[in-house]
Amino acid sequence: MRHFVCLVALLVAAHWSMAQGEWAVGVRVPEPAGLSVKKYLNGGSNALEFGIGTYGYGYGYGSRYPGYKGYYKKYNSDYYYRRGGLVIMADYLWQKPISGVDGLQWYAGPGLQLRSFNYLYDSDGDGDLDTEGTALGLGPNGMAGLEWFFPQADFFSLFVDMGIYLEIAPRPWVALNAGIGFHFNF
Repeated sequence: MRHFVCLVALLVAAHWSMAQGEWAVGVRVPEPAGLSVKKYLNGGSNALEFGIGTYGYGYGYGSRYPGYKGYYKKYNSDYYYRRGGLVIMADYLWQKPISGVDGLQWYAGPGLQLRSFNYLYDSDGDGDLDTEGTALGLGPNGMAGLEWFFPQADFFSLFVDMGIYLEIAPRPWVALNAGIGFHFNF
């Protein structure tokens, strides 16, 4: 009986929290790809969005990345062969409805990303990328997008967004973030 009461209390609390529309959990792909958690603030006019996932396995996989150690020389330029890794990101977003389209909102705002990544480099000077290294990157990002809350089922939303990540440490570098995904709002 005690388990039944706990289950009923949990279902009532979940239903009540879904009616409040304060949180969202979902998935984002392809760059970065992973879990997205959103906390709506000020009645939904602002939000904090957190993400954890991977990057570099979509269009960024195998891109050239300048400058860590053990340069690979080709055509008189130094570069690394970079491979994807883990990304943790946080964004502060302003969300505003688009008039004339029920449930459609635009959002934009600044954020911060922490990235780990693997790279290959030439450790012995023979021109082969034969040694793997790891590093952490940190920098700000900006994000803008559209989110559509289904009018008949506002607990579910679809989104598409695009942004730019500017790595400051360990070395300046710019990357494009673009994704689509969905949220369950509760």
